[in-house]
Amino acid sequence: MNINSKAADHEEINEIIEMMNIFYQHEQLEFNHEKNLKIVHELLNNSDLGKIWLIQSNNETAGYLILTYGFSVEYGGRFALIDEFYIKQEFRNKGIGTETLKFVEENCKANGVETIHLQVKNFNSSAKKLYAALGYEEIDRIFMRKCI
Repeated sequence: MNINSKAADHEEINEIIEMMNIFYQHEQLEFNHEKNLKIVHELLNNSDLGKIWLIQSNNETAGYLILTYGFSVEYGGRFALIDEFYIKQEFRNKGIGTETLKFVEENCKANGVETIHLQVKNFNSSAKKLYAALGYEEIDRIFMRKCI
């Protein structure tokens, strides 16, 4: 199986948005088509904010990954957040997630990233198992937010 990650471009926005909608349903998140479309455009226009990759298996789109950047003294400088990571159902359990995360790690190292963060829903046991197998660990923090 040939697995690769391709930097997304504006021509693929509709494909990304379609997958986002499915991902948001699975993750029980509110999906706002117009808002997400605007944000994807913004991210594609400014690589300092992060990157979007289409994940491909044998030249077929298997999913997508969105990586964003931040900065933290505690975590040694520049860090990355795997903001969204989606593999289509028919491509799961074939090593694609593992290979994609290894690719992201190498890309981050090459771009001065010291730490990679991600979030996973408690109910998503298969994702938690994948992340743990690749060295991601739970930290003694609670993720909090305030929408403004």
